[in-house]
Order: sequence, then structure tokens, then C-alpha cells
Amino acid sequence: MNLQYLQKGDTISLIAPAGAIQQQEDIKNCINFFTKNGYKIKTGKNLFSKENYLAGTDQERLEDLHSAFLDKETKIILCARGGYGSARLLPLIDFELIKQNQKPIIGYSDITALLNNLPCPCFLGPMGASDFAQNPDTTTITSFFESLSNKQKIYQSSNFITINTGKAEGELIGGNLSVLCSLLGTKYQPNFENKILLIEDTNESLYKIDRMLTQLQQIDIKNRIKGLIFADFDIKNDQNLINLLKDFSINIPTFLGFECSHQRTKYTIELHKNYILDTDFGCLIKNC
Repeated sequence: MNLQYLQKGDTISLIAPAGAIQQQEDIKNCINFFTKNGYKIKTGKNLFSKENYLAGTDQERLEDLHSAFLDKETKIILCARGGYGSARLLPLIDFELIKQNQKPIIGYSDITALLNNLPCPCFLGPMGASDFAQNPDTTTITSFFESLSNKQKIYQSSNFITINTGKAEGELIGGNLSVLCSLLGTKYQPNFENKILLIEDTNESLYKIDRMLTQLQQIDIKNRIKGLIFADFDIKNDQNLINLLKDFSINIPTFLGFECSHQRTKYTIELHKNYILDTDFGCLIKNC
């Protein structure tokens, strides 16, 4: 089904399900970016609320999330930033409300908790205050609009390292490694069976990456997934990292260097859809 989620003139709801907005100027710049490009922006009622390090109380952030799905004018929901707090909402969310009012939600980092649990189209992609307030590059902008209008089918990494050669086909899941590990052992843990797993993180030392990958190993991840993709982890060309990833991904088609999430240049890619992974070419091809 060739759904076009976003077209010129559509309304975008901007909400903050996780960390508090640091600079209101970032939101202003984000709004200016979209209005200049022919879109309308609605901001969540509690967008600028603050509760310690969170963008308001759990109930305030939940209210904005539910309201965005219920809003009849809204075509897509854009998260303002990550930080922390999305997983706190999971036990409170009305999943039936979202299922009955489906629309795409876009984010990365801490938003991973939502992207792997909400019953709606979920996109790993740039965020309002984190990206669109800071002059995103051409690739980021192009991928955002083309993916949400269902025009982009091939995601070709420009600078990748093949860890294990091969091809795989399956549903794409994943996101931030730290957040995914925090969901393990809970009822919000993703279903890894026969999936292509995409993992990214930032500002994590090698031993912490090792610790989190070890946690995944201990739920037998290697015998459950079909393919594996790593983003840069900020240290892509570190031979110790490459050796760690080789040890972790034995016999799984794997490559390192996918452009997403915390990198400046990032693709917008829909999760929970079927893709073909080719690690020799560092690419994902949407197969639906």
C-alpha cells in the first residue's frame, strides 16, 4: 500500500514525550523551517512544560501524545527531542486510542521506546528541536520528505564497513542501543524473531557498548535475528570496535556505518516494514 503520509500544506504536530526543551528558540526555528516549506505546525499544549529533566509530568507528556493522535488535522507527529522519559509513558498509553487513530510518529534516541511499541507507522528520523532547528543538511531534509511521501525505497550508506558479508530479508526494528537494552525483560521488549535489527548510540565508551551487546547476547539475539546494522557509534573506524562487532555478529549479515539518528546526516526510515539488507553494498531496500 503506497501511503503518502505527508504532503505540502499538511499539519505536523510537534510534541516532547521525553526530555525538556532546552531552548525555546529551537522550537521557533523548527516552526519557521516547516512553514517556509509549506507546512503547518501545531505545538503540544505542554511542549514547554518542565518537571526536573522531563518535558512536564508523565501525565502532561501523555496528554500531548494522545492529543496529537486524536487531532483530526494532524498528519504526522514529530518529536521535539530525546533525552529521557518515553519509557515512563508506556504503562500509561492508551494503545487502542492510537490504533484507532493511526498516524506516523518520528524520532530517535529515547523515542526508541515508543517506536518499538506504538501500533502506528513509526519512523526513525530527525526531530524538531534536535535537528530542524539547526540547519539540517540536504540528505537529511530530502530523506525526511521522501520517506514520508513513500518515495524513498533505497537507503544507501555512503561510508560503511562490511562486518559480515551477506544478504537478509525481514522486518526492520531497533533504534538506540541503550534504550533497547532498558526494555529487555519487560513486556515492552521488542520481538526480535526473524528481524533485521538496527542499532545506534552516541557518547558511549567501548566497554559500555560491549556491556550492552553482551546483554543482547544473553537473550540469544544472534539466533533470533536475520541481519544486523550498526550506525557509527562515534568511533566507526576504531579497530577495537570493529573486532567487538565481529565477535558479536558471527554468522549474521552485518555492516557498520548506516546514517541515522545521532549523526548530522541521517535517513528517515520506517520501522516494522520488510526490507532487503545487502551488507556488501551497505544498503537497505524497502520491499513492500
